[in-house]
Order: sequence, then structure tokens, then C-alpha cells
Amino acid sequence: MVLLIAATLLVLYASNTVVGEQRMSANEVRSKQAFEAAEAGIELTIQQINASEGDIDFDVAAQTALNASWTPANPNSSFSVLFCEPTTLDFANLPQCADSADDGITAASCTNPGASAKTAWAVSCGWSDDSAARKRILTLVAKTDPVPGDVSNPLIAKGSVGMSGNATVVNYFNNLTVWTGSTLDNTGNTGKTVIRRPGVTDGTSDCAAGDCTSDEVTTQVGGGNQVCNDAQAPDLICTTSTGVYGPDVIQSDTTLANLTEDQYFENFLGMKPNEYKSTQAEEVVAGADAGSIGDGEADNGGGTVFWVEGNAAINQDIGSADKPVVLVVDGDLDLSGSPTIFGIVFVRGNLTQSGSATIRGAVLITGSVDADGSLNVIYDPDAIGGAGNAGSYASLPGSWRDF
Repeated sequence: MVLLIAATLLVLYASNTVVGEQRMSANEVRSKQAFEAAEAGIELTIQQINASEGDIDFDVAAQTALNASWTPANPNSSFSVLFCEPTTLDFANLPQCADSADDGITAASCTNPGASAKTAWAVSCGWSDDSAARKRILTLVAKTDPVPGDVSNPLIAKGSVGMSGNATVVNYFNNLTVWTGSTLDNTGNTGKTVIRRPGVTDGTSDCAAGDCTSDEVTTQVGGGNQVCNDAQAPDLICTTSTGVYGPDVIQSDTTLANLTEDQYFENFLGMKPNEYKSTQAEEVVAGADAGSIGDGEADNGGGTVFWVEGNAAINQDIGSADKPVVLVVDGDLDLSGSPTIFGIVFVRGNLTQSGSATIRGAVLITGSVDADGSLNVIYDPDAIGGAGNAGSYASLPGSWRDF
């Protein structure tokens, strides 16, 4: 009898232990369900906004539409997301997750950012399958700048620049044109650099509103041939041509030449190449497919950060004045035909050109430049600034919190 009673007690103890462990395991599963659901809300917030190509802001209508389109990966758990205006959110009185997923989030101190906002706190609540567990996650969502560095020259090359054709590099807006870590060779050809004509100031310019706009500068440059003709380019003057170099050209800069390829990239685009590709590139294109970038898309694919894998050949227009691009070629780039590219072009290899391409913005080359055709590089601060808006929305580092 004593042995029977002892065995019974052991069985009861073991049963209680198993039940307790089952309960703890169930609680852990519910906790993970709620956490993963809340995290899914954050990720899908960013995914949906980026899928809209930046046209969706953080207003109520956009939030309602996004919530309606979300389908959790796990149908047995739920989440809800609320956008909050960053400067007014009270962290001592944060929005709370309701007891049930059907009741969503209690707004508390959350003020809607409004239709014109580009930055917001995303508050995401996740619930387990039975709503017994809930989790709240916050992160600051904003569009990151894909061109954080200062790009003040229209043409920057770590290697040499050869202007063996009728290349024209123009900067009306400041007195810098070509910056190279090696040499500029334009001997015996018509390659030239062009800046604002001395004495041309607001009120004396022939441009309609005084100071020339980038469009008016481009009109004066034309195909490059008439840019040094006083009658046709009244606001511009040639400073470099046929072996003569103007003060707007910086050659053999050892500081630039001594940078590693990654340092050169990071100096202008703010992060290492692999990190930039994974966090900023909205479209990754194989080099063989680079000739189709922007085909059939609005504004020729404008407003996008493109990353091209490998050597590429391009002969089509990319971007527009209203929606410039950031085009990174992880290899050599060959320009042919007569395309116009708006924005920032970054070539991690060499640039060759044999047609009459025009780049409105700036071009940066890790290798060398061989401009055998009529390349026009026209510094366009509007296109450079607009390219900074081509990035994608992301969770800002250091802002994620689950408390």
C-alpha cells in the first residue's frame, strides 16, 4: 500500500509538471505569434509604401487602404498598424494594443501625420491566434536619402578622363566641372568644359528669369557644338578646350586617387556597396537587361534607385526632369545612341561613350572615362536633389523598440 501510494503521488507530480510545461510552451508560442504578427505589420507597412513608388503618404485614407490589403502570413494571428506624427507622439502615453484584435489599437497620443508627411512612427500591434497574447512594436519610418554625399561636380572620376570626341562638361551653377584622380586628356580634339560667363548675374542673364534654369542651360548647350559661340550661348563660356585647361578642372588629385573602390563609393553614397544594394536599391537588374531599364514605365522608370549587376550597355532614356533616378552600374558602362539620363549615374568600372548621350545631373566613375562621341554632362542641381528623393522607405536605425 505504501508503495502504491508513493507511485500514485509520483504520477500526479509528473502529470502536474507536464501540464505546467505545456502551459509554458503554449504561452511561449502565443508570445511568439504576437511578436511575429507585430513585426509583420511593420515589414508590410514598408513594403506596401515602397510598392506605391512613394505616392502613398501617412494619411488616414492611405492607412485604411493598406490595412485592407494586408493579409498576415499566419492566418491564425492578426495585426494592426497605426501611423503617428513624430513630434507629437507622447512616449509616456503610447497607443495601446486592445485585448482583442477586433478592437485594434487605442490611439492615445497618436496624431495622424497627414497627407504631405514623409516621416511617421509606425505603431504595430500583433495578437496570437486566441488574442491571449499581444505585442506592440514601434519604429520610425522615413525615406532614406540615396545620395547623402556632396556632389558638386558634373563629372568625377577616380581614374583618367579622355575626351577624344566632342564631349562637353557644363556647370553653370558653380565653377567646378571635371574632378579626376588622374589626368584629363583633350589634346587635339573638341572636348571642352563650360561654366557661367563672368559678369552674368541675376538681372544680366539672357535667360527668361535672370538666373538660368537647368532647362535653359541645356538649351544653350544644345549638341555641344555651339556652346562656345557667343551669339548662341550668351550665358556660358568655354574654359577648357584642345589642351588648354581652365580653373574649373581638378586633375591628379591624390586624395581621390588613393581611395579604395569601396571608400570612393562610400564617400558619395554614404555606405558600403553591398549595404547600399541591400537597403537602397529598389530594382536590381542584370547587366544583360540594362538596355530595358525604364521601358514602358512612367517617366522612363523615374524616381527609382537602380542597381545593375555587371557590365551594361545603355542607349535609352532613363528618368525625367520631374523624376530623376540613381543608376549604379556594378561594372563597366557603355553609352551609345542619344539617350538622356536624369539624376546620378555611378559607374563602379569604366565608362565608354560613342554616341551623343546627355546626362542631366552628375556622373561618378570609379575607373576611367573614354568619351569618344558627343557626350554632354550638364550639372543639374534639380536632378541631383530629385535623385535624393528616389530612395525607398525604411525603418530608421536605432528607432525600433518593443517596450
